[in-house]
Amino acid sequence: MNRAQRQFVRATLIGSLIALALDLLLLVGPEASLTTDPGLLGGFFDAQGRAFLDGRLAVPPGAVGFEGIVTDGQTYEYYGPILALLRLPVLLVTSGLDQRLTQLSMLLALLVLLVATAALHWRVRGWLRPAAALERGELALVGVLQVAVGAGSVALYLLGRPIVYHETELWGAALAVAALWAVLGVLRAPSARGVAVAGALAVLTINTRVTVGLAVVLALGVAFLVLLMERPVRRRLLVGLAVGALVAVGSSLAINAAKFGVPFGIPLDRQVASQFDPSRQAALAANDGTIFGPQFVPTQVLAVLRPDAVGSVRAFPFLGGPGDPPKVLGDVRFDTLQASLSAPTSMALLCLLTLVALVGAVRLPGRRRWATLGLLGAAAAGYAGVLSIGYVTTRYLADALPLLTLGGAIGLQTLVGAGRTGRGWLVAAIVLTAVGVGVNGGAGLLEQRLTGSTVNEERRASWVRTQDRIDDALGRSPRGLTRGARLPSAAGRRSGDLAITGSCDGLFVIDAFGNWAPVERTERTGRLRFSLTGGDDAPTLVGIAGTGADRVLLLARRSPRGLRLALRTVGGEAPFGPPIPIGARARLELSFDPSLFGQQLAVARVDGEPAASLSVPMSPAGSFSLGADARQPGVAPFPGAILKEPLGAPVCRRLARRAGLL
Repeated sequence: MNRAQRQFVRATLIGSLIALALDLLLLVGPEASLTTDPGLLGGFFDAQGRAFLDGRLAVPPGAVGFEGIVTDGQTYEYYGPILALLRLPVLLVTSGLDQRLTQLSMLLALLVLLVATAALHWRVRGWLRPAAALERGELALVGVLQVAVGAGSVALYLLGRPIVYHETELWGAALAVAALWAVLGVLRAPSARGVAVAGALAVLTINTRVTVGLAVVLALGVAFLVLLMERPVRRRLLVGLAVGALVAVGSSLAINAAKFGVPFGIPLDRQVASQFDPSRQAALAANDGTIFGPQFVPTQVLAVLRPDAVGSVRAFPFLGGPGDPPKVLGDVRFDTLQASLSAPTSMALLCLLTLVALVGAVRLPGRRRWATLGLLGAAAAGYAGVLSIGYVTTRYLADALPLLTLGGAIGLQTLVGAGRTGRGWLVAAIVLTAVGVGVNGGAGLLEQRLTGSTVNEERRASWVRTQDRIDDALGRSPRGLTRGARLPSAAGRRSGDLAITGSCDGLFVIDAFGNWAPVERTERTGRLRFSLTGGDDAPTLVGIAGTGADRVLLLARRSPRGLRLALRTVGGEAPFGPPIPIGARARLELSFDPSLFGQQLAVARVDGEPAASLSVPMSPAGSFSLGADARQPGVAPFPGAILKEPLGAPVCRRLARRAGLL
């Protein structure tokens, strides 16, 4: 390694460490752990890995829940196999980390992204300015670019919520950047080894995330065409590139066919969610049984390019996503339309440098011009697949990260080659990177603390309390807070806005997806806590919520292992556990919560742990009755002791007093 390489590595290392420090602050979450259980959305790849160890592609239905796709009575994931295979060394040794590997996997993906970005940037420099000396101004900009990719981009947002969706996006981007590094190496110094590495990375990428994987395959095609035009023709290298592309595409098609019986596409009509999600059903009905098509492209283009896709937050972190989703262009029914960040608002520096890269590439001579434009075009194709999906969400911006990373490196080297390395350019780069950190970090933090099945009321209350303490320290009164007899419409409100019902009967917050989520509730707003001791042999009634056909019964039955409980409605019954030891005192909770698909769920917890849920037609808040007669044959009042525990709302009362609402 020569002196210039050592200086470049040092600059990228400093930038990477800064990015990594910012990323870890978000990744570890409120638990300050890298092995947190994120619930159902953290265990897909563990389940797939264990299925591989058993020689199967199919996974247990409960392991993937509503995301499962049923083919001939078997349930399959629609994700590629690579992230499941990555887990096999751990799965072979222990089951103790099942459903707890998502954060560690995302941390590894982040490291791959940072290393691949540095390596790609060095090759871009050698491609565009091979004989140029390294100067201090360039080294500073090189370090800033590392921060911009690692923490001033959508990568930081993804780390805020470690779930399979975000894990797949981050790995797809990281592997695609590594693959572009390999392809550029083939263009700079063609060799059989370089072709083999590029082909292998193409296989890994496409079997992690198909969209960016196809971009890598197209990049192999660019290298093929460039080498084809050279003399003498290197037939072995051309064959290697063709084989790499064919193996990548063929392996993806073969796995898809093995799972779903078709080589292309995902049969969403067979997905579990499609059987009960009204939004999905409406979208499928309006789009001929699919949510893929050119009709979605105009709205998606608007979503990724809109300059107003950012918003203020009523309190810390002060920056977040926009208040409204993009306007739908045309008479189109989307499956999901979230208020999402855009490329310019979340990755401003990378976007500007990519525009510079396009201008600079056009001015390159001969072979380098077409090769550079071809690589940029191939990388852009990685996001083109997203444009045809009837689903707008911030996480899909990760598919644009390979393009923007390549464009960022080319654009930076174009500016440096033009002598743009002064203090003003460095300050501008730092400011734009800081904006990216603030926007992505704010949006990711709000989603982490307010959204998801593992985010309970206690966590939301702790977060709102922290926000209020920061406001108080800054001399700010509470903002974005309303009060009324009932919960107002969520339309037009921003993530983090608050609403009080009654005299602090309940405190609610707008989550990252624009819905009201509970922060603190009492019996009047759908939450009851009580303790239970004793039991009997026959089905006995613990409590009732609601009236008439809408009522929910909480039942108890004595069994050899302990007291078994169940939720019952007219539509069915859901048992839950674990059993409560006979004679022991247990703390129970019953609440009524909105679900992911717009339904209402009766949720039971034992000693604070979620135990069962049952879909119910409405929220019977304020109508709880403990130990009452159900007036049903074979069901008597519970014979043991039931003691209601009061639920206060200290965060709500502090906020209301500071805002002058109480």
